[in-house]
Amino acid sequence: MKTTIHLLLALLLISSCSKHNEVIDNAEKEPETEEIRENEDTETATQDLIKPKLKASYKEQNIFEMVTFSISIDGDDFPFMNIFTLSASYDSIVWKVINLEKTRKVFSYSSDSESNSANFTFQWGHNFFLPDEYKTCLLGYKNNAVIYSDTVSIQITDKKDFLGYNWIDITKQGDHTEGFQDALSENTEFAILKTFHNNIPGIRFFLRDTSSGKGKTLSDYITRLYSNPIYTIENTDLLRKKYQTLFNNKIENAQPQSIWITSTSTIVLLKFAPKENAFDYEIYAEPNK
Repeated sequence: MKTTIHLLLALLLISSCSKHNEVIDNAEKEPETEEIRENEDTETATQDLIKPKLKASYKEQNIFEMVTFSISIDGDDFPFMNIFTLSASYDSIVWKVINLEKTRKVFSYSSDSESNSANFTFQWGHNFFLPDEYKTCLLGYKNNAVIYSDTVSIQITDKKDFLGYNWIDITKQGDHTEGFQDALSENTEFAILKTFHNNIPGIRFFLRDTSSGKGKTLSDYITRLYSNPIYTIENTDLLRKKYQTLFNNKIENAQPQSIWITSTSTIVLLKFAPKENAFDYEIYAEPNK
């Protein structure tokens, strides 16, 4: 019999992420507490059930600052030797962020007459993009029923000047972009390039994915995070005038679409002509003068 083991360690200590082995949206139903109790009366639950614990590297973190999640089994923070022991208790284990109604499979096991196959991710990084108290949990499944759960809550704040940065900390031009991928999505990745022009710090913020509608996605995100834009293309002349007066650094070949002003930052959504920029749309922000 052929045996296949895949161990996936998604340990990300900088704000960049790699592809993830499996992401599922609402693919497996989160049970109510009563359902778990009922499932615990099954034959599977009466056995020696392994109880993996969900751990988080921080209890509080700012948006765009990574939280590393991990699975511990019997106090072992690197439990790769438990992969087939886990299969005796579970067919699969998923990680769920309840506020977002999204899940990611972190353990799965299957077998047939020819082979056994197991996949286990016991550590992964995740960036949150909106402030909130997020309830995250592990859900263990056996025969399509949830027989175990463990929960950890994370407080995500928005205490920096713009996204995950304070302007005083940007003192030179960035030499690379920083990626901030959502561990619950394969297709969406925010990216940032720090700038420093005429001694004024700035941030270029854009979306790496293959979908259309990036301008609306960026605009909707900034509006949800801060407020409605103050100046828009509904008054193009005023918008362009404000862009010229409010911003120190004028991005080449870009046309302003909306401007937001917060207590710490001035923010603009820019649109680029085809082939004039790597992205059709991006957000640019500077300190509020």
